[in-house]
Amino acid sequence: MFLRTRREASASPLNSYPIIFLEVDFIIEDGGKCIAMEVKAAARWEKGDLSGLKAFVASTPRCLAGILAYNGASPVRLGERLWAIPLGLLLS
Repeated sequence: MFLRTRREASASPLNSYPIIFLEVDFIIEDGGKCIAMEVKAAARWEKGDLSGLKAFVASTPRCLAGILAYNGASPVRLGERLWAIPLGLLLS
């Protein structure tokens, strides 16, 4: 799933608001609700790894949560409706 957002940047001759593409790996839907998921093989993540999830959750009121699935050991709350959850926990 690709999200199209605008970010203010320095003026250019063609467009002063360039289009930035963000994505999430999976969207799981049931009825009118959904969960967005980003999967990372690493045990750690960086702030930029959350960009797509944050944008999707913020722009999709029917999205219950954004989940970053990673190879860490503990679940971590990352913000409102955002969680990092170990892959092992998700698959158990």
